[in-house]
Amino acid sequence: MKNFKAIIFDFNGVIINTRVTPSSSNGSYKVSEELVPGVLELIREASKLGLKMGIASSCSKAIINEILKRFNIDKYFEGIASKEDVEYLKPSPDIFLYSASLMGINSFQCIAIDDSEQGIIAAQ
Repeated sequence: MKNFKAIIFDFNGVIINTRVTPSSSNGSYKVSEELVPGVLELIREASKLGLKMGIASSCSKAIINEILKRFNIDKYFEGIASKEDVEYLKPSPDIFLYSASLMGINSFQCIAIDDSEQGIIAAQ
């Protein structure tokens, strides 16, 4: 682990879980987010180890920033790359490479955590 300098996380499904539930009989829905169990501990431990952290997500930057602030974890992330930042999304590696560049880290020094096949292909 000593050769790694950063972790790049996917967002939805890795940092947060989004739940959509019917809120009434008129067909409307309520959307809520919660942190993925154990992710806060992982983020805090990575911070203690001096690892930089980034996000590579196809969510919009506004949504990512709003949710990070809501859970008071925005201070941990410095390389936030969203769909607005790159031309090609996953499985292209562009979003991971951009996140690494925002942190000033070579992509070969990053660990990627993603929950989708497209994200795993992009992170290789």
